[in-house]
Amino acid sequence: MTIDILCRVCGKVSILCHYMSS
Repeated sequence: MTIDILCRVCGKVSILCHYMSS
C-alpha cells in the first residue's frame, strides 16, 4: 500500500510502481 502512495507522489516512476504492483 505504501508503494501506491509513493507512486502517486512520484508520478515519474509510474512505470516502476506498476511493475511493483504487478
